[in-house]
Amino acid sequence: MNESWITKVKALVKPVCEREGCTLYDVESTGSRSSRVLKIYIDAEAGVTIQQCADVSSGLSLLLDVEDVVPGGKYSLEVSSPGLERLLSELWHFEGAIGKVVKVKTQKGYMPTEGPETKKGVKLIKGVLKKVNKENVILEDEKSRVYEVLMSDITKAHTVFDFAKASKGKKK
Repeated sequence: MNESWITKVKALVKPVCEREGCTLYDVESTGSRSSRVLKIYIDAEAGVTIQQCADVSSGLSLLLDVEDVVPGGKYSLEVSSPGLERLLSELWHFEGAIGKVVKVKTQKGYMPTEGPETKKGVKLIKGVLKKVNKENVILEDEKSRVYEVLMSDITKAHTVFDFAKASKGKKK
């Protein structure tokens, strides 16, 4: 079995994260071979600190260079939290987002399974994530329409942070 280099990077990152009191959320590679950026997203129950990002970065820097798993050998390393609007790509990401508002982009148009009929289907669905399993996700939009979307048809998904709601809670 030919293991991808991202899988190898994940295997190297996990113990470094655990040592620093956080967990690996995701690994992403952007750019081209000559100007690659390796992005490591870490998470922690109480939120990720800048110090944890710095510690994971320094712990990984030499390790990744010694193991030489990044194709081309030339890359920039970024370590950060997944953010307020975090990407959902793994089943456990979706499971952690149950009850939260998410946006799901699909490769097909989906009709709601409940509620009034809409146009020929939608490719971008925003709603509360109600249920998830390895085959599909179930979302309910603000008009109480329910969408059942196959995991295999999801091209991108992320949580949605309500900035207006968050700012209402601030004291003046």
